Amino acid sequence: MRANGWSITALLKLSPASWAIILASVTLSLIGLIVFARLADGTGPTSTFAPGYLKRQAAYLAVSLIAMLAVSKISYLRIGRWAYPLFALTIALLFAVLVFGHLGQSAPVVKDVFPKINGSCRWIKLPFFQIQPSELVKISYILALAMYLRYRSNYRRFLGLIEPFAFTLLPMILILLEPDLGTVMLLFPVLFLTLFAAGAKTRHLVAIVALMVLASPLLYFKMADYQKGRLAGVLLQSPKVRAYLEQHPRVKQAVCPGESLRRWEPRQGYQLHHSKMAVGSGGVLGFPGGPGPYTSGAYHLPESHNDFVFSIIGHQFGFVGSLLVIGLYGIIVVSLIEIAGVVVEPFGRLIVVGTFAMILTQAAINMAMTIGLMPITGVTLPFVSYGGSSLLTFFILIGLCVSVDRTRPVVMGPRPFEFPDDDA
Repeated sequence: MRANGWSITALLKLSPASWAIILASVTLSLIGLIVFARLADGTGPTSTFAPGYLKRQAAYLAVSLIAMLAVSKISYLRIGRWAYPLFALTIALLFAVLVFGHLGQSAPVVKDVFPKINGSCRWIKLPFFQIQPSELVKISYILALAMYLRYRSNYRRFLGLIEPFAFTLLPMILILLEPDLGTVMLLFPVLFLTLFAAGAKTRHLVAIVALMVLASPLLYFKMADYQKGRLAGVLLQSPKVRAYLEQHPRVKQAVCPGESLRRWEPRQGYQLHHSKMAVGSGGVLGFPGGPGPYTSGAYHLPESHNDFVFSIIGHQFGFVGSLLVIGLYGIIVVSLIEIAGVVVEPFGRLIVVGTFAMILTQAAINMAMTIGLMPITGVTLPFVSYGGSSLLTFFILIGLCVSVDRTRPVVMGPRPFEFPDDDA
């Protein structure tokens, strides 16, 4: 028997780790659909969730699952042959979004294809769907970086790290100019963890992190005022910090210029304030009898179906629901570590490590963002948040990891990325 090109026997022969990843990721997406169904039932004055979103997300999930099965059936080694062309294609799409999105808004046709939404140009709108190149670059970047490190060992020297860092800075700069700070924050953790797994020296990576920390104040003061305000939002939650800044205008001007601190919560801090209120009001079990105030639309939380869907999960399903979601991510992360530990082919191992880093970093940033532990940067919750590009991206990455686990080519010689000690 065969289903969608997959034999039932082949499915049953998947390792427990692959099954755990697939089931956990699908469960997360189903939780997202349940949340959207509750949001669609909202009748409150601030309810903005259109019922059509639920149907579209269900369609996105169906397409993403088919894509995952298709990718997992193909040997990742065959896909790896296209790593550099795919990376070049996504870079070209980022260039197109940047050029036509920002410079071509006067032309009606260009404006329709490259829309500018909330001041950002991130999308390419096609007749039946739209794509977000900054999401697709996550796949091509992981593939290209893994392929690059597979055939080189010069990154064991400090100067040898210049090439992979330059390799990473190109998409980072293009994405930052959209602007999309959230996606930019994801690429460096992927780079560092992949380099570490490939055998780069820890002291070199620590030295680079130290240099980045020392340079961060310079980058901060080069940011736009609204970007500074977002980053400072973590500190501005505290009334004591706001009072201190009010008493020291020069410090305030440096940290958060243009922010009105006396009415920070109902204005600039509105989204974060209501996100924490939504999570806190869920208690232990949430609202099992029906939609809660933030789900029904009695109170408004912007982007409740997207960046702040974790707040709605905590609100509607309480601490238990939040813990379930965190546990599902834990299953995915631990299973990816297990696969990376048993795969001896270097390219495949680095694909799994890159996927592990991407999912762990993005999920952690999103959840920390919703409870005020990190700045609001527009990072979605993998497998759960609304959006076809994000859902497709992560299920393709899961498909690649299943392909790595399923293929496991025999490699003659020493285990990958084991190097003799040297002083370089």
